[in-house]
Amino acid sequence: MRLIVKFNIVFLAIFLVGLAIAAYVSLDLLRQNARDEVLQHARIMMESALATRGYTSKQVRPLLETQMKYQFLPQSVPKVPGFEFFAHYHPAYEVGGDYYDFVRLSDTRWAIALGDVSGKGVAAALMMAKFSGDT
Repeated sequence: MRLIVKFNIVFLAIFLVGLAIAAYVSLDLLRQNARDEVLQHARIMMESALATRGYTSKQVRPLLETQMKYQFLPQSVPKVPGFEFFAHYHPAYEVGGDYYDFVRLSDTRWAIALGDVSGKGVAAALMMAKFSGDT
């Protein structure tokens, strides 16, 4: 075999080994970068969720407390002959997802709606408020 052919074969082998090493290192770097990027996005999402929760606790909860007491729940109970109603609302937390209402069906018929949204606090109160608006 001629010297030039041997040189080309050795050169090709070294090139292929170098290419394989470069591919392995590149793949490892890409995986590490992808992992770091996913972790960074997760950190950003967690910080955003915590900031939203803090905002909700400080800004929205006081507004909901007032709304819960004066707007979403009935302010009086109906007077129905032969029945006496009493209503009291006291959530375990500042606000909650408990719901009640009196719905007049006709002159002589009433419906009493009772509900308890799964969960607690602001999230449950928001679901209850949506339900209250739908009835």
